[in-house]
Amino acid sequence: MTPSTALLTHVLGFLTLASDIALVVFTLVFIVAITRKDSVRSIYARALIQKVGRFALPLALIVGIVGIVTTLYYSEVAGFEPCKLCWFQRIFLYPQAFIVIVALFRKTRDIGYYLITLSVFGVIVALYHYNLQWGGAPLIPCSADLTLACSKRYFVEFGYITESMMALTAFLSLIALSLTRIMFEKNNNQSAA
Repeated sequence: MTPSTALLTHVLGFLTLASDIALVVFTLVFIVAITRKDSVRSIYARALIQKVGRFALPLALIVGIVGIVTTLYYSEVAGFEPCKLCWFQRIFLYPQAFIVIVALFRKTRDIGYYLITLSVFGVIVALYHYNLQWGGAPLIPCSADLTLACSKRYFVEFGYITESMMALTAFLSLIALSLTRIMFEKNNNQSAA
């Protein structure tokens, strides 16, 4: 691994770690917001969701673009050959950036459901890929070529972050941002009515 690839991998590993922590916090905030309707914590949780929801689409665009650029960098510049599961993850990730771009220009409000649908399938593939990378038994063969084996790890950052964990975090982040945007739009529609 070249020094520039190692630096990029370390930066992306740190961003993945920070995103994983943010996803745990988001999950807790989301649970408080939907389960405790009249509590002070619920009011603060809903206010936080409203603030993040306002910027959910631009943040989703950033996640999508970073995913596209880094996967292309790893395969085209760093020489990390993508396996079949990597390609399926790309299939579910790449369109999302373009969907968000169209939504931002057309001021479309209800794209969250499309992003969630693509991301759920991406999560399934990324979880399966991550399981294979840590020694899980394959349900289906990935590749006859051992250099393209789905169990191959090109790097491990912070003891758990591999390329498939980065993809998993990106998909979960897109789901969280989409849910936040849906709640933001729902609250705005209720306020306008």
